[in-house]
Parts: sequence; C-alpha cells; structure tokens
Amino acid sequence: MGKFTAWLLCVLLAIPVISFSQNASAAVTIQNVPYIHQVYDTPDWFNGHWACGATSAMMAIAYYGILPHWDCNVSVPYPHVSHWGRYICEIYTYNGYTYNIGSADPSGNTGYGGYGYITQNDWEDTKGHMAEYFVKHGLGSSVDWSPTWAELKAEIDAGHPVVLLTSLTTAGHYVLAVGYYSGQYSVVVNDPYGNKNQGYMNYNGAYVTYDWPGYNYGNANLNTVHCFIYARGTPPSPDSTPPQIQITSPANNTLISSNATIKAQIYENESGLKWARLCIDTMDDASTVAWDSIPPHEFVFDTRNYSDGTHAFYVQAKDNAGNIGVARVDLTIDNAPPEIQHQPLNSWGANEPILIEANVSDANGIGSVVVYYSPDNSTYLAVSLSEVTPGYYRGEIPAQQTGQVYYYLVAYDNAGNMARKPADWAYIVTIEQVPEHINLMPIVLLAVVLFGALFIWLRRE
Repeated sequence: MGKFTAWLLCVLLAIPVISFSQNASAAVTIQNVPYIHQVYDTPDWFNGHWACGATSAMMAIAYYGILPHWDCNVSVPYPHVSHWGRYICEIYTYNGYTYNIGSADPSGNTGYGGYGYITQNDWEDTKGHMAEYFVKHGLGSSVDWSPTWAELKAEIDAGHPVVLLTSLTTAGHYVLAVGYYSGQYSVVVNDPYGNKNQGYMNYNGAYVTYDWPGYNYGNANLNTVHCFIYARGTPPSPDSTPPQIQITSPANNTLISSNATIKAQIYENESGLKWARLCIDTMDDASTVAWDSIPPHEFVFDTRNYSDGTHAFYVQAKDNAGNIGVARVDLTIDNAPPEIQHQPLNSWGANEPILIEANVSDANGIGSVVVYYSPDNSTYLAVSLSEVTPGYYRGEIPAQQTGQVYYYLVAYDNAGNMARKPADWAYIVTIEQVPEHINLMPIVLLAVVLFGALFIWLRRE
C-alpha cells in the first residue's frame, strides 16, 4: 500500500449525520483494554495521523500486559503522560528483537517501533505485518479475510480483543474491537482516532459503539469489515486500578467566588473512563456539583449556590471496570463583600489636600481600597488608600482651588468581592476659600516707632 493510500486509510473522513444509539440490549465487553489515541497519545515529534494500525495493535498488547510502561509527556490536546505512545514510533527491543525499521510519518519524520514494523517496505502488507508483530510479542495471530459476527462474538467471549480493518472512512480505518451487544448487531471498539459518532478527530474513542455492516441502530456504521487480525493470549486479571486524578487548579485553601472552575487531569489507561464528576462536602449524587467526563476536565459551577465558608471538593472518576478514583481540594467560598465605614466630608479648604479616612473589614482580608474623585462628576481619577493600622485606611485627594469635589470609595476583598460607598452616587465636598490672614507686624512696628518718636518729642517740650 502506498503512502497516499495509507493517508486516505486513516485521515479521509466520511462524516455521517450524528445520531446516537438508543441501545436496548446489554453490551458484553472486555473491561480492561487501555485506550491509546494515535495522535494525542504519541510523542509530540511524531505525526500519528497514519498510525491507526500500530495504535490498535498496541492497545491489544497493552491489554495483555506484555510491555511495561514507557512514559512520555504529550502536550496535546492538553499536557498529560502517555504510557504506551513511545512503543508506537520509537526504537525498542522485546524478546530479543529490536524494532528499528523506519517509515515516514505524514510530516516526513521517521517513525520506528510498531509503526515502522507494520508499515515497512512502503506499506507492502500492513495486515500481515501486524499479525507478525503480535506473534513476536507472544500472541497468537493471523489474518482472517472472511470475518463474521459469530467469530467476533467468540473472540470477545474468550477475552481476546481483535483488530478490525473497516470502512469507517471512505478508504478504511483500523479499530480494536472490545465488545458487542447481545441483542443487536453493534460492536464496541477502541477507536484510535476518536468517536466518529461525535465527528472525527476527538479524544473520546474508548469503548464507543458502531453498527455492524448492514444494520442501523443509529450509530456510525463500519460499512465493511475487510478482515480480522487476531490477538490471542491469556487474558489478564480484571482491571483493579482506579483512575488517577490530579487537581491542577485552584490550589488547596484558595478563596473562590461567583463562577468558579476546578480543573483536573484524570489518567485512565486500562479499561477507559466511564464518568467524572465534582462533589461538595460528601461524595454522593445529592452533592454533585458538575459533570465533565471528556478531557480536558474542567468543572464549572456557581459558588453562590452554596454557603460561604470552607468546603471539601471531591473529583471522582469511575472507569469501565467499576473502579473509582478520588482527589480532594479544600476551598473557601466567599461571596460576601467587605464592609466600609466612612464619615463623609461636607467641606474642605481650598488648596489643601483632602484627607480621606475609612475603616474597612472582611473575614478573609482586604485586597485593596481606592477612592475615586472628580471635580466635575464626569471623569473620575483613582487614589489608593494605605492601611495605617489594621483595618484603618487613609489617603489624600489632591488639593483643589475652588468648586466641588465628588468622590466615592471602592474596596475589594481577597476573593474579589467588591463594596462601593456610597452604593450608587457620590459624596460632594464643597471647596471653601480660606480668608487671607493680615500681617499686623509692620503696623505694630510702625506704631512703636511713632509712639517712641512722640514720647521723645514730648519730653523735649
């Protein structure tokens, strides 16, 4: 297969009208198959848009626990750690064989590992080389060119995920089958390019439902299943590891107010994430604040629906095997504005700085206190008040020559709540002219001189 055809195989999309299935029958699934995305879980340097085959194969190998974690940091669609992505495109050795065959990715970078092996010799036989790749990792494998629904069910019932080459896209696409529905012809797959029911490309391809060719239950249709590539081994013990959760913001013991967002990274690379939610104080349905089961996980809520004070917030995540992980952050809700006490000024002398004093208090501390002033009640300027003693703030409005000065006070607490005084108007200060003081000293001196002169003259007489 040529590179152009391979590109069409994994990238060209036949996007259907989105229709979500109302599946009435129960799904039979293998519950501990890690999900790997061909673009979002491979190293940043590698362009994984052609790697649907290698990624589907690696999900099966990871399921059997054959290879240890080989972590890499991936920056898209958000920063996270991938346990398996390096095996898809980097050189490694297993069981005496080194996977160092190179093949170009869509950007011209040379990929090795599973991608290089499966697409070797200019994509000559990706199905056959995938079966060889499984065998070299200790699995039983072959290519079945006459795939049937009954065979698919038998593989799943035996605990064996199976790679399907399908026509999900116009040129074909590899996915890993991990389940089926007992009462209808729908298959559950790990799709390395995301969930086609939501429109490619996305990060939601774990345990998605597609309809078998010739049947329509409202899901994206496989259209054609060209072949199976088997991956048979000893099924591992059921997934008993809960999702790992890291709350990234806000930090513990932070103040929050109004609309708040709690962000978390959730790692679930085995059976896949089923749901994630945020709870307050206790972990039950009645205490659920928000749901966000699709990464990046950002739980947005209105703190005004809850009482002020310190609360425990829990991020819970449940995987498809039923394991639940929990992370906690303690946050203080503060929607109460600070309190301002101020004696309004009625008048002030001309050409003298206007002293503004206020007592400001808040249970969680004051962030800033500002006086806004204007000589014309139109354009207002700001002057910050300084805390002289605890709770006592003072500042000066520049001296004015005449007229009036309008002013009001604004205070913010450490949670960002604002108080304004007066609430919706401004105080008015009248600037008064101070009478000029007459300097009497020259008159006094003159009077003394005259009196002295008169006294001398009188004595001479």
